[in-house]
Amino acid sequence: MKVALVTGSSRRLGRALVERLAQDGCAVWVHFRTSEQEAIEVQEAIRAAGGTAWRVQGDLATETGVKNVVAAVQDVSGRLDVLVNNVGRYDVADPMTYERAAFEDTLATNLLGPFELIRAAAPIFTDEGASVVNIGYSGLNALAASADNLAYVVSKTGLLVVTRTFADVLGPRGIRVNMVSPGQLENSVDLPADFAARVPLGRAGRLDDVCDAVSWLVSDRASYVTGQNIEVAGGYMLGLDDDRA
Repeated sequence: MKVALVTGSSRRLGRALVERLAQDGCAVWVHFRTSEQEAIEVQEAIRAAGGTAWRVQGDLATETGVKNVVAAVQDVSGRLDVLVNNVGRYDVADPMTYERAAFEDTLATNLLGPFELIRAAAPIFTDEGASVVNIGYSGLNALAASADNLAYVVSKTGLLVVTRTFADVLGPRGIRVNMVSPGQLENSVDLPADFAARVPLGRAGRLDDVCDAVSWLVSDRASYVTGQNIEVAGGYMLGLDDDRA
């Protein structure tokens, strides 16, 4: 049975991901920073469905938090087969007035946290089979300007470089590192009013759409896929220079 850790998995997309991996047969770690009651509910739901689940608390924006999470996994499970870096901070703010402290916290949470977590967990990754999936966002490859959420875009762009770097560094051990980049999901905070005008497939993404991609990437069916960014976006952001951008 594979052991999987999904960061930020007490709610929203993270919860859907950890529940899917449990359904796939993984023993899972439900991670939270402050939402302990929600994490307990997720853990209990997975156990009620016949799965194996533990929970772990940690602020992944800090080195201590990262080390504590990895230590907990190692002490109980002894290894890690799947790591999904889902936790993230998203602010909508004017770049001219966005406070430095908030910018730094976004980078620490979205970029430095996954970077440190991959490195800290590397000794307990299983060779020839472990898989890391980082969560990005649709349009990441375009390196476009962002006047609304600059810190988020910078952090996720950096995370793509981290993804490809660790795919290269960990590849000789048989460890794969990829990214899944959702577009506008049904529970997104800034849904466009007219999906038909902005999303070629004409609908918001479902949480299951993202879960399907992650489930495939961490399975043996994707055993020769690494260093890739898979957009799950219905074509959103394909035409950055047309009226769908």
